[in-house]
Amino acid sequence: MTVPTGPEKPTEPTAEPGKKKWEPAVVAAIISAVGAFVVGIMTAGSGLLSGIIQAKTTTVTKVETSTQTVYVTASSLSTSPPANGGPTSQKAAAPGDTLSLREVPPLGSRVFKYGRYSVAGQAKEPAMAGKVEQFGISVSDKYQMPDGYGTFRATVGLADGAPVDSTCTFEVEVDGSTVRSVIVLAGKTALLEAQVGSGKTFKLIASSQTAQPTAVWIEPVLVK
Repeated sequence: MTVPTGPEKPTEPTAEPGKKKWEPAVVAAIISAVGAFVVGIMTAGSGLLSGIIQAKTTTVTKVETSTQTVYVTASSLSTSPPANGGPTSQKAAAPGDTLSLREVPPLGSRVFKYGRYSVAGQAKEPAMAGKVEQFGISVSDKYQMPDGYGTFRATVGLADGAPVDSTCTFEVEVDGSTVRSVIVLAGKTALLEAQVGSGKTFKLIASSQTAQPTAVWIEPVLVK
């Protein structure tokens, strides 16, 4: 005879063999730890990204430039390098800093005449020239030194038609002493510069030992 005992009390499920049952408190602790780790990673990544961005920042420096105008006169040009170890560079003169020698009357009769002359295959003007009539006998003009000027400058050469092997010597004297001298071969030109400002007078001289050429002073000027 079976005696009724009432409804059966449900039994809790048992864990499967080999599997561990996690307590709710343990699970909550694990979730909290994982969350803290993720937040730390995100914070560190944010700082790293910020550093990278800052490292990539380029500083732009504004560079200011200035433009300087340099005046160059035709008298500063030469088709040949200076002779006898003369200066290879010169300061460009601004307008108003030069005085054409044509405006300075010589002391006595003018020997070097102004006109248009062909030198080294090119027509040159303004220029002044004088013919050397005898071997070894020079031709010259003497000038009073104007106030405020210190340098004489000209390109010198022989007028076309001179023998190909002929030369001419161009000299500048200040108060009777030679301060500059160049020798030029026919078909060539040279830049002649001389400091004349310290004297009261200066003289331009041309001579030749090889021929009777016409000595040409191209664009002769005085420079402040």
